[in-house]
Amino acid sequence: MKGLLLFGALAASFCFGQQAAQTAPPPEQQTTQPAPDSSQAAPDAAQPAAGAAQPPAPEVSLVPPSTTPPSAGQLPPGQKPSTDGFGIKDQTFVIDLLSPLSTKTAKPGDTFTASVSSPPQFVGAIIEGRINNMKKPKKGAGKGNASVEFEFDTMTFHGKTSTMTMQLTDIANSKGVKNVDDEGRAIGRTSQKKRVGMAFGGAALGALAGYALGGASGAMIGAGVGAVAGLAIGMTMTTSGSDIEFRPGSKFTLTVTDPPQPKKKKL
Repeated sequence: MKGLLLFGALAASFCFGQQAAQTAPPPEQQTTQPAPDSSQAAPDAAQPAAGAAQPPAPEVSLVPPSTTPPSAGQLPPGQKPSTDGFGIKDQTFVIDLLSPLSTKTAKPGDTFTASVSSPPQFVGAIIEGRINNMKKPKKGAGKGNASVEFEFDTMTFHGKTSTMTMQLTDIANSKGVKNVDDEGRAIGRTSQKKRVGMAFGGAALGALAGYALGGASGAMIGAGVGAVAGLAIGMTMTTSGSDIEFRPGSKFTLTVTDPPQPKKKKL
């Protein structure tokens, strides 16, 4: 009897377990979120948001830079150059024209400037020249010669301007071709050595003028001033039948020396 009761209990529990398994809800499916794609670039934080005010574009100047030659070699009105020099004696200088030298446009009394490119210790110094005389060619091919007479007066360096003795020894046009101008014409050149001899006459005249104004001491000062004024070396360039044209960038070679200093004599 007891065995039958135990068997019935086991059978009942088995049937109840099968029914519970069939009625139990299915396990919830786990959903996974896909990982973000790292290949997509993050938005640029530097870019302004849509609709934000845009900064104004920088202004672009359409005016070309100035090519006006520097005026470092020009003294203020009324100021005279020094006669102390720069401690130079018979030194070779190469200068680049900053303004044109042309019989087409220049006239006596005009000045022109050049910048020193050699020697290294004087690079950037400004040399000023002056046109003393000019002869234009006559109209028509081969009608006479053109010539320009000029001299170099002063050199300005580190704020100091001094008269100098400068003699032209070589020329080249702006393309670097020697002994011809920028139109390809052969150029002859001469130095007016007589100006060196005139220094003695200038000194004598200066001494006489100084003596009349200040006696013996005035004579010594006048002699020195006359010598410096008379020592400028004039140079002449000539060509046959046409104008002379040297553009900015033409190179001249000079021999440069300090101006002579007056010797003070004991009274």
